[in-house]
Amino acid sequence: MQITEPVTMLTDYALAAATLFFTISTYNGMHSKNRVTGLLLLLGFLFEAISAFLGGTFHGFAADLQGTTRKALWDLTMLTIGATLAFLAAGVHAAHV
Repeated sequence: MQITEPVTMLTDYALAAATLFFTISTYNGMHSKNRVTGLLLLLGFLFEAISAFLGGTFHGFAADLQGTTRKALWDLTMLTIGATLAFLAAGVHAAHV
């Protein structure tokens, strides 16, 4: 098994770890007055961690994956990035309302 883009893979995995930390910090900071905003931001950070992990896996091991698996992994990465943007935008909107 050969790693195709090691720096990109490690950067994506570091991003996943950092946003997982933000997810846990957001969860610990939630209380009754910011429950909706906190939940939306938590989901945004969680989906960002998932998309960074999937993207790192894609960039690191794309050469070893079959064509349909590689496409499915990239499509799932793009979908989770979209979910990230949606949840974070909704969280920012909820914070201002």
